[in-house]
Amino acid sequence: DQQFQRRRSPTCGTKKFKATISSRCLIYAYFRFWVFYDCTFLDNSKCDNGQGDKHEGVFAKYKKKNSRKPKKYYRALFKNDLIIEQEGDYILFKRKSSLYIPAICFYSIDNQTIKDNMPDDEKKKIENVASKGINSKRISVNNCLLPISENYRTDFELNSESKDAVLIQPRDVLTKLEEHGVFYKKVTYIDMSNEFDIFKDKLYTEYFTKVEDAIDKHIEIFFKDKTKYSHQCELRGIIYNEQLTSIKKGKTISLEGLKRIDIPEHTTPDDEILNATGIDFICNVKNIVLRGGATFERLID
Repeated sequence: DQQFQRRRSPTCGTKKFKATISSRCLIYAYFRFWVFYDCTFLDNSKCDNGQGDKHEGVFAKYKKKNSRKPKKYYRALFKNDLIIEQEGDYILFKRKSSLYIPAICFYSIDNQTIKDNMPDDEKKKIENVASKGINSKRISVNNCLLPISENYRTDFELNSESKDAVLIQPRDVLTKLEEHGVFYKKVTYIDMSNEFDIFKDKLYTEYFTKVEDAIDKHIEIFFKDKTKYSHQCELRGIIYNEQLTSIKKGKTISLEGLKRIDIPEHTTPDDEILNATGIDFICNVKNIVLRGGATFERLID
């Protein structure tokens, strides 16, 4: 079998509605940053549904019988910033400062989410294109489906009539957020059911070479439990050199000069496909089909 890796999706189309030039406009976008401290106190039912995480900010987990040396080491390293909690037979290690850093989270569509959620008939379309370019290292697929996990829809109740969704094409948005001091990375999902130590096990090398940089950037914020949350394919942004004094205060960053388009509420199957290339925000996308141009690279000759 030929295996391909999706390299990029340079355009993003939304299907089954008419494009009107009057629906494009420049906007101010307001991004609200919160702290993770209150997420750790949600009840178990919400955590199980993907909202909140009692293990938010945990950088190490040891069985009680193995925790003496880690306690001594991290108390010397982090002093009063260290939080030690017991969970059954395990000891959890956190930093208080990590839980008060302004943060923002996004679900994202990438290689893995497409692979995990692509219907069989859509996979066959890609395989057909690949078979025609058998000698090509890369293939291009037009109108490629960009699927969203049904588990994600359930987590955040996107099937509710009272909620909607916005698609953000990230290039310009993330660049502008970076200019405001936002450090962003994709979340790494690991097994948190057993012992782990992000610093001792050098899991931080996914992001940094030096442990000092990982500690300075509070890299534990970018690790979550694989079993419960990997389907969310999360991208996080933090302002690591700031601390919020209240969990209710939050922080707002406003960006200007971004482009927005709104999907009409009522559409018909005869409506045209809208090419959303160059648009930063596509609003009212909850019930539409997302497609884009994609380039795949052959992994096995």
